Amino acid sequence: MKSEPRTAFVIDALPALGGGEKVLFTALEQYPCADVFTLIYNKAAFLNTPLTHRDIRTSYLDALPLVHKHHRRFLPLMTSAIGSFDLQDYDRIVSFSYAVAHGVHRYNGARHISYTYTPMRYAWTDLNINGTHTRKNPLIDQFMRLFRKWDKKAAARVHQFASISKAVSKRIQRAYQREAPVIYPPVEVERFSANPQRGDYYITVSRLVPHKRIDILIQAFSKLNLPLIVIGDGPELPKLQKIATAKVQLLGYQPDEAVVDLLSKARGFVCAAEEDFGIAIVEAQAAFKSRAAVVATNFVDHEKPSVRTAARVLLRKSRP
Repeated sequence: MKSEPRTAFVIDALPALGGGEKVLFTALEQYPCADVFTLIYNKAAFLNTPLTHRDIRTSYLDALPLVHKHHRRFLPLMTSAIGSFDLQDYDRIVSFSYAVAHGVHRYNGARHISYTYTPMRYAWTDLNINGTHTRKNPLIDQFMRLFRKWDKKAAARVHQFASISKAVSKRIQRAYQREAPVIYPPVEVERFSANPQRGDYYITVSRLVPHKRIDILIQAFSKLNLPLIVIGDGPELPKLQKIATAKVQLLGYQPDEAVVDLLSKARGFVCAAEEDFGIAIVEAQAAFKSRAAVVATNFVDHEKPSVRTAARVLLRKSRP
């Protein structure tokens, strides 16, 4: 009797729950016997999720101090860490990659498909780790040159790429000279509906990391004296708490039921990031589909993010 092919899922890191992790959950519904490999796993962040009772295989990075809160700072070690996974017992490999996950290479004859959220932003765009678009320093420039060389070799070993959006497919073509058909991420739009009793607040749902530019939103809403609810967790939370005014509520992680309720009653959804796809934006559109709403996204000047620009656009879009 022929045995079931063994499947390995490889994802860069599991520091907190976000859109990329929800994609992994959906894949595990289809392939429940797949084993999950990741560089770091913050187990506390995934209580009561499909990962709770799974044996997640991690790299040596997972034992390092502060890695769960600041894993991006360990980028120089990630290329070697991803290469340490031994996948020779697997028949098929799917990497969910935004940095190095597609770089696994210790496997024998397995077909490797990379579902790519983006080629790593910090190497292939002018985006810095702190979320700005200013010039990188010479040491970082040199590291990124070396990373791009490694990245192209890693991409050459992948049998097939797929991407989450047309924009990402274009990035994959520019970076790796590879075709990547689009497979849009799953979004449970049926969970959302508009509430006729609308609140007076705006809302954003996001991982709290620098490139999401939640700081721009907080400063803009403070300038406009408008109420903003921020849902999400991440390493930027302490910094954002320091700049938040009384009009801004930072709620941290919230269960799905609370997110659905708050979205359905919000006046509008706002986003300052240049999103690759934006699961939260699609969820907001589903929540607002039967009434007028504001969805302000991608309004930040990429050369020099401006609170004044964000405030002006928000004010214009919020007018009846």
